[in-house]
Amino acid sequence: MPEPIMRLDGSSKNDSEQTAFRRFLADFKREHPKLKIIFLLDALYANGPIIKLLREYGYEFLIAVKETKSLLFMSVKKRGETTGETQFHERVFESGEKVIKTTKMNYRFANNIRLHQDKESPFINFVQVKEVTEWIGKKGKAERLEHNFTFITDIAVTKIILFNLQKEVARAGK
Repeated sequence: MPEPIMRLDGSSKNDSEQTAFRRFLADFKREHPKLKIIFLLDALYANGPIIKLLREYGYEFLIAVKETKSLLFMSVKKRGETTGETQFHERVFESGEKVIKTTKMNYRFANNIRLHQDKESPFINFVQVKEVTEWIGKKGKAERLEHNFTFITDIAVTKIILFNLQKEVARAGK
């Protein structure tokens, strides 16, 4: 059952979505102690306390992040340039029968980086996907559609599981 955002202690303002989520996690774990689940969350939950709580309860997560989390993006870029630990992968495929569409997917990922630069910040895995689909549309005009997905997870990222992670995130985001 969804966890309501409530007014607590006679306060005139509602508690936060994150506070409601914390209550939900406790209730969910109590009601389903053995259920294995991966939480798919938006950028609101991309913070240390929520990630630590998810790990305490033994839950995996995929959390969408925005490129405005510039310290995280700079950390991944710097790490990749200095140590080679940021990895890249490209995948190209065609789909369609009447209209052939070519999709090119560029992946960038890094495992075991800190969410923030402080030593208390949890380690996470970072994935960035750029998906570009091109085709010849009606009247012979070239068409192009571009999507960018960026998320953090506690699931170890390899080239083998990249496509499945991106597919699940994209499906949930639609």
